[in-house]
Amino acid sequence: MISKTYIEQNLKQLDVRFRKAKTPKQNLYYSKIAILELCGWIELSQDDLLRRVTRKKLSSQKNLEAFEVDVIKKNSGFGYPHHFRKMLIHAVGLINVEKIELNVDQQKKAAFEAELNTLWITRNSLAHTYIKGTASAIDAPSMTIARFAKVYNGIKEFESVIFKTI
Repeated sequence: MISKTYIEQNLKQLDVRFRKAKTPKQNLYYSKIAILELCGWIELSQDDLLRRVTRKKLSSQKNLEAFEVDVIKKNSGFGYPHHFRKMLIHAVGLINVEKIELNVDQQKKAAFEAELNTLWITRNSLAHTYIKGTASAIDAPSMTIARFAKVYNGIKEFESVIFKTI
């Protein structure tokens, strides 16, 4: 099961600090940390889901280790088509991924993909720069919390359908 307790607490704490910040630069720091925290949680949650899928269906320790080393460890992102879907294909095969994608709630899937795409672009921008002044525009932690809700709903939908399909 994908846990949301810690990430929710972290994002809420960052939102409180954002609202109490004394300078615009502090607001930028809290905003940046919130986005990076959420993106880290997404990567770990996707990895966890796929580990549980493979543990359920694979009996060979050698294959489980190969999946860990060749797929999970070599993945460096959380976007839908290039990261999550690609790992899912490795875990359950393209035929099953097609079945899964047809059975997930299409509105949740669309919101999930859109949020992952937006977060991927934002995360890459934030991870490869630093805050120079106060002119930067970064979504407030409250926006990141709203994105989290859509991402969480999407990953839970995939989790449910994956375990019903395979």
